[in-house]
Amino acid sequence: MIRRRLLVLLLCSALFPVLVQGDGRTVFGISQQLADGAMAIRSGRYSEGLRLTHRGLAFEISKGQRAAAYSNLCAGHAGLQQYPEAVAHCDTALTLEPRRWQAYSNRALAYLGMGKLDLASQDVGNGLAINPDSATLQRVQQLIDRRLAAPAGSTGNRQFL
Repeated sequence: MIRRRLLVLLLCSALFPVLVQGDGRTVFGISQQLADGAMAIRSGRYSEGLRLTHRGLAFEISKGQRAAAYSNLCAGHAGLQQYPEAVAHCDTALTLEPRRWQAYSNRALAYLGMGKLDLASQDVGNGLAINPDSATLQRVQQLIDRRLAAPAGSTGNRQFL
């Protein structure tokens, strides 16, 4: 149990600061709810971030801003280990903006949490095709590689990192 929590904490602290849209095209300045939601998710207050982001989506925003918000919802659900919900939100983000590499990164983490390593690796590849210099995507691939290299049963519950 402690090992699982430590791994989740490590994942969140290492990756979530860059998973929430930090590409200069953020939700900041669009609506206070979206900005506050992004900050809450970034700081690990996932439930609050999800609530605020859902409220912010009620406003008139651009397609790119909506895609960023859905990618943030994906990150928040992944942080809560609600992986199917995370995947659904990333799917929406990618439907709105297919070149949003952050959504590929977030969805890869959700797939990793679900133990779907092939799908996770495919999403990392798709994200790297868009942003080949992304340190975030490279870290996600390292997590996938470590998981693939681990002996069967060494992680206890294969659903978690």
